[in-house]
Amino acid sequence: MPPHDALAFWQGEAESALLPLLAAIHAALAAGGGPPERLLSLLALTASLQAQAPAREAFGETLAGLVRVETLPAQAQAVAVGLSLPRGQMVAQRAAEVLAGRSAAFVSPYARLAAQILVWDAAREGAQAGAVQGGARFKTFIRVRPAQERRAHSSLEGLTIPVDDLYNIGGTLAYGPGDERLPWSERAFCGHILKFSRR
Repeated sequence: MPPHDALAFWQGEAESALLPLLAAIHAALAAGGGPPERLLSLLALTASLQAQAPAREAFGETLAGLVRVETLPAQAQAVAVGLSLPRGQMVAQRAAEVLAGRSAAFVSPYARLAAQILVWDAAREGAQAGAVQGGARFKTFIRVRPAQERRAHSSLEGLTIPVDDLYNIGGTLAYGPGDERLPWSERAFCGHILKFSRR
């Protein structure tokens, strides 16, 4: 499965898994109950498990391209899992904050956004960790999903720079797509990722 198809597949899987949990959290809050810790814990676990697969795939592809390996080392898997767990906690916390004051109509759009951020951030950071371990010297800003709208970072497609340099994205210096320093207008539903190389 091509990388962009794999990422799109796992985004859909994450969304379908997170949606009922988010709906259940909303129902509990709407009924006046306290913070549903069990549901939030389950949400964090589900989110982190969903994030592991694309992070591993992106990490493995980066390593394969750099050092010609076919299997993902245990160390790489551990890094990918470690990257995914904080994302799951982030989704759980954000779910409680957002859904507490929103109607049920907001559950589905939020689920899509939460799943997208979780899965794509894990994939980006997994690829970045793999590139560092593999000795990458350059990074290229590429698109892996069809364009949904024109934004500042879209103008950087195809631009290759040294791996430690920063891109200027709409006036913000950032490592690449999805960087936490970027405003939400440049992060949400982003279809870009970095391609790493030695030359």
